[in-house]
Amino acid sequence: MSTKSNSYRLRPGLMAGILALVLVFFAAAPQEAEAANLRNQVKVMQDELELLRTTLDSVLEDLQALREGMKAQISQGAKNEASATEHQKQIESLENKVSKLRKVLLKKSKHLKKLKKRVKRLEKKPEGRYDLNPSVSTSADVRARGEMRNNHTDLSSDTSDRQTDYNQRLRFGLVYKATDKVSAHITAQDARAFGSELSPSADDGELGLYEGYVSLEPPMAKGLTVDIGRMGLAYGSGMLIGTDDWSNTGRAFD
Repeated sequence: MSTKSNSYRLRPGLMAGILALVLVFFAAAPQEAEAANLRNQVKVMQDELELLRTTLDSVLEDLQALREGMKAQISQGAKNEASATEHQKQIESLENKVSKLRKVLLKKSKHLKKLKKRVKRLEKKPEGRYDLNPSVSTSADVRARGEMRNNHTDLSSDTSDRQTDYNQRLRFGLVYKATDKVSAHITAQDARAFGSELSPSADDGELGLYEGYVSLEPPMAKGLTVDIGRMGLAYGSGMLIGTDDWSNTGRAFD
């Protein structure tokens, strides 16, 4: 794993992340299209449920008629043992059919409820958000910090080596959620000494890409998330692998 701390030069990992980001933007279906597809699924599911309810009502009517007919014949004393056994088999058969239909209805009703929730979530626009595309969310971070160092070169008070720095950092982030399982993240960064033209820690320009990666959740590996590209990582105290946020530029990994 390579690290990026003092330069914004592109590395193979970052290039792969940017390429994946572009592919997600142009190849993944927009959120509106996903919502439209889900609405069609809801309509089909509603039609199926209506047909199942009609079938269930018809079977229940047949079952009720069979039971009433059997009771009538028994009350009239016109029922023999063979006929009673046959009627009982027919009643059990219809009861099993009713049970299966109700299970299917319950399962499809739960699935329909989930579909409606997904459509509602896709169509809902959170209060206070004005994104052009509901699939896209943005973030911004601005930091300004003054630092004064005294006697930091030779530890002698006789030497005038006081240094005062004013650093500023601006980050703008964008997240594109293509689906529930695929999202793209990009963070641009401008880090420099206040008023300077170039980043104090970069040798190829003040504006660079701090993060650019794609996050995937493979459908066959539940609970697993795969991130590809350049991103900030922090493990434990962050001494070996961390974002080094005290630094004006921070640290990211390819």
